[in-house]
Amino acid sequence: QAKVKQVEKDWLKYISIKSKGKATVVNGENLQTEAVYKNISPNPFNVYSKLVETTDGVNLTVWLTDNNAAFISKTPNSIEDLAVQKYVRDFAVQEYKLAVEEELKMERNKLNDIEKQQASLIKDEEKSNKKINDNLRAIAKAKDKIVTTQSDIDAASVKIENQKTMVDKTAADANATKGAKKTLNDLEKDKVKS
Repeated sequence: QAKVKQVEKDWLKYISIKSKGKATVVNGENLQTEAVYKNISPNPFNVYSKLVETTDGVNLTVWLTDNNAAFISKTPNSIEDLAVQKYVRDFAVQEYKLAVEEELKMERNKLNDIEKQQASLIKDEEKSNKKINDNLRAIAKAKDKIVTTQSDIDAASVKIENQKTMVDKTAADANATKGAKKTLNDLEKDKVKS
């Protein structure tokens, strides 16, 4: 999970702790002179290392020599060998923790983004539901108004029919017919308005 550049930076920092010498890079290999780690050697030593990024992660190869260029740990499972293994393993565990923490941070950021999207979707859904409810109320009011208007139209139609009957009955009397026709015109205008 780690990247070689970050691991190399951390490794150089790790091997330089309490070091009295200088770190250099030669042909892609790191050299830290006069490194100090009392569990490996009471005397300062040199750390040669090379980091390579692979598809499986970062490989770290380490050689430790005393000031006479003799390898510190020639015998497998000797005290020095175990101390060197622990020294490198402690660094590997530290880097693994950092890589996992970085991955966890990225996943938390993704989770936060998803939670924000979810909250936005919930808010949009609530707005849509409110709009639907408002529209349903408006439809119900419009239906009530249609029913009321239809009742008004039916009542106006009945009045018009009654007035037409009145006009026909008063046809013999010119003044009565004129008044009945005026009332009929007024009723028809009211019906159109409804």
